[in-house]
Amino acid sequence: EDLDRVQAAYAAAPGQPVLMVGFNRRFSPAIQCLAAELKGRRGPLMVNYRLNGGYIPLDHWIQTSEGGGRNIGEACHMYDVFRMLTGSPVTSIEATPIDVSRSHHLPTDNFSTSLRYEDGSVCTLMYTALGPKKGISKEYIEVFSGDEAWVIDDYKSLRRVSTGDVLWQSSDADKGHSEEFQRLGLAISGEGPAPIPLDEIFEVSATALAINDLLTGHE
Repeated sequence: EDLDRVQAAYAAAPGQPVLMVGFNRRFSPAIQCLAAELKGRRGPLMVNYRLNGGYIPLDHWIQTSEGGGRNIGEACHMYDVFRMLTGSPVTSIEATPIDVSRSHHLPTDNFSTSLRYEDGSVCTLMYTALGPKKGISKEYIEVFSGDEAWVIDDYKSLRRVSTGDVLWQSSDADKGHSEEFQRLGLAISGEGPAPIPLDEIFEVSATALAINDLLTGHE
């Protein structure tokens, strides 16, 4: 209902103002470079995204209505990456949480979700708070298409698997915040388009909400 209200308010606003949600990872150098590699592909993608988020106490603000929980508050970024790489709308969604009756976690802390897109692509997110915060990267992405595969490791590197070529690399994780804000500044000043297409903002937001309903048992 809240998302519908935002859409209605935007439609009623004069002059089509800039509407932005901070889905920053699509602006990261690794994702931008990967998108260039995938340009002109002839078949669907298979994407596997593993996020090792670590435990956050249930009374932390991220877990409250302010933060929306970890699916709405963080996994939304992964759904935006899927939408950006496929370039297609979602056609079906499946989501399964762990059995929280045997743990001190919420169903939105540990889950797997699989999304199918109009172009035939299938993208899977495995989000977990069960792992350690050291010794393993937080975010690891595998993308398969056309007899090739690419790996993004914690937004510090992008590697083409068949050749072993490192297409982009940095000592620090770059998740696209700087590029995102530069593009937003240009949009606000009228010097560039909105950083994210409006239909994709609403679709990704609706996707996160739909997955939350599946994880928590709401209809």
